[in-house]
Amino acid sequence: MKPVDFAYHKLKLGLNKLKRRPALKTLNDLIAGQTAKIGSYKPTLTAARRLMELGLMPGVTVRFIKSAPMGDPIALDVEGRQLSLRREDAAQILVQLV
Repeated sequence: MKPVDFAYHKLKLGLNKLKRRPALKTLNDLIAGQTAKIGSYKPTLTAARRLMELGLMPGVTVRFIKSAPMGDPIALDVEGRQLSLRREDAAQILVQLV
């Protein structure tokens, strides 16, 4: 195997690993009906404690129900409970589609 071929295969293997890694979105990016699992909060989020008290903790599965007519707030289903959340806060919550 030529050095160029080896480098190509090594690069290809690395790219395959990147493709398999799930992309994180924000809760704000979801559309009605999508389900996602909360991954983490962005470091700039100041309302993290309040969101945890509402049940929006890492590992919890949420379903985006709808957004208000003007786009804010959004309605979420969190373990069978409906919550309303400002888009400003939703943009700080990182999720992974399920």
